[in-house]
Amino acid sequence: MREEAWKGRPSAYLIYMYSESEYEAAIKLLGSWNHWNKLCTLDKFMNGDKANSLWAGLRAWREEKEIKDRATMYSLLKMAAASGNVNAQKILFEKDKTGVRGRPSKAQVEKAAKDAAQHEEFVKGDLARLRLVANNGK
Repeated sequence: MREEAWKGRPSAYLIYMYSESEYEAAIKLLGSWNHWNKLCTLDKFMNGDKANSLWAGLRAWREEKEIKDRATMYSLLKMAAASGNVNAQKILFEKDKTGVRGRPSKAQVEKAAKDAAQHEEFVKGDLARLRLVANNGK
């Protein structure tokens, strides 16, 4: 389950990450989807071994693979847009739009106010520490 080959054995992690799907990885690793599903019922298989940091668990692998696949798709989309694919350009344009139309909800306003107050407290703390350093540095 290591992230690299070990003692001549292939890395299950690498096989999983470079498979097109979890099904393909299951077949490559175990030869059986049924056996894979049985392993998925085990807590140590899904969540990793707390005593052994070499195995993070299938949940962590799934999250990483999803991030990896999204990054790959985004790169392919950017290449298609650069080569003149209008649909890819539209998708990227829509993704870059930040705001939402209309008035912000009460919850959004409250969150923004809370974030601003928290940021202000951090800045005040930093300024106090900087002044302390400057005064002590004389």
